[in-house]
Amino acid sequence: MASPSFPQKNGEPLAVETVAGLLRNGSLHEAGRAGVAQAAQHLVSLGLIETATAEYVRCVDHRDPDYRYVRNRSCRGRIRIEDDADDDGDGLYCPECDRKVYPRGKTRCRMMQVEVKPDGVAAFLEGLLKDGGVEPKQVYPWVWRVDTPRGEARLVVADYCGLEHVCRDWAAANRACYVVVDAASCKTRFLPESWLVWTRLADVVCGSASVTDLLSSAAATVPTSQVRASVPVYSATVRPVVLSASPQEPDHTEQPQQRPGKTWPDPLLHTVAKCWTTKDGTFGLSTKTQGRYDGKAEFARDTIQAKLMQLVCYQKWQEQLAEKERERQPRRSFEMTKLADFLAEIYPDDMVAARRDAARGDAACLKALLKRFRSLISDIRTKKLEPAGINPDILPALGIESSIDTGLSLRVAHVHYLDANSPEAQEASVDPAKLDYLRRDELA
Repeated sequence: MASPSFPQKNGEPLAVETVAGLLRNGSLHEAGRAGVAQAAQHLVSLGLIETATAEYVRCVDHRDPDYRYVRNRSCRGRIRIEDDADDDGDGLYCPECDRKVYPRGKTRCRMMQVEVKPDGVAAFLEGLLKDGGVEPKQVYPWVWRVDTPRGEARLVVADYCGLEHVCRDWAAANRACYVVVDAASCKTRFLPESWLVWTRLADVVCGSASVTDLLSSAAATVPTSQVRASVPVYSATVRPVVLSASPQEPDHTEQPQQRPGKTWPDPLLHTVAKCWTTKDGTFGLSTKTQGRYDGKAEFARDTIQAKLMQLVCYQKWQEQLAEKERERQPRRSFEMTKLADFLAEIYPDDMVAARRDAARGDAACLKALLKRFRSLISDIRTKKLEPAGINPDILPALGIESSIDTGLSLRVAHVHYLDANSPEAQEASVDPAKLDYLRRDELA
């Protein structure tokens, strides 16, 4: 690892926002964009990140020869070109709209995915302090005690530390200086109090912030007495609650509210879901965990993502009815418990062909179909549920060892399908004629 210092001395200064973007774990970046490669190389040399580069094609690109044949030109799907992909073969499928795409002749772009190395972050910060003549002592995971000329302070990495170390009382008593690795919207995630000392790791890397100076400032700060409750000073996802002497007007808009950190309780016990279909055919899903609103995800009309989510929601709803009415005989047979059932519903023609080939002893088509289904679930988890603030584990990830006999179900305590007459349904612009499987079965 290179010496923990500021941007390379022989190169141009790094853009702070570019570095901040690269310090978001799992983020994707166009490798050819100006400044990205230089910043990534520097962060790798510091041991802060690792990168992996792959080629992608866009499902819809006006530069491609197949653009004139595309029906859904609003699709923003990207298809990764595997190392062993055959451009002249059967093509690849878009994870968003399921359109068959032939990479040959399409414009390719190189995307870089980032993995932040927590151990590298710790080594980088410790090295900076030692280079500044300060000897840090780790007292808790991701918390270091530092003696400064102005007194004792604590250096805390807000992304990885325990919840007790982001409480206001602890921060005030220990003169904490917080460093944020994933700095997206970090200004709205700290309590708006002037005595709190924090900075982004990107500012430290680029030299616009000095950890030793900030620790000295933290050691000399005096917390205000405005807040009387022990509330978090930092939230990993949203703005924390602020209790002040002059309360402001409440915001009645329902916003996602996750707890600090990324640890979720078991969704089978603590998460309830609501689903609906809007007038334009969009399928919506929202969840609450332990009574707190998580977020809302929407799936475009006539996409395989929407179809899968409709199926798993309906499956869960059927289970609830069976538990409520033990002797109930469903009017429509819908025994969706294994991957084979979902594959036959979502990819009917491909599944028939795969079964036919498997009966002849050729399982290649079936393996390819399972791989395609795993990618579909992965895209829903990482590109729909998680960005919306919903626990991605409500839709279980599938391992490479999964087979057509592997079970699949929505992992929530309860699912509620919005009725056309409910106020929530009217707010969501639900079309009574498009309530999908659930509504039609109920009216049968």
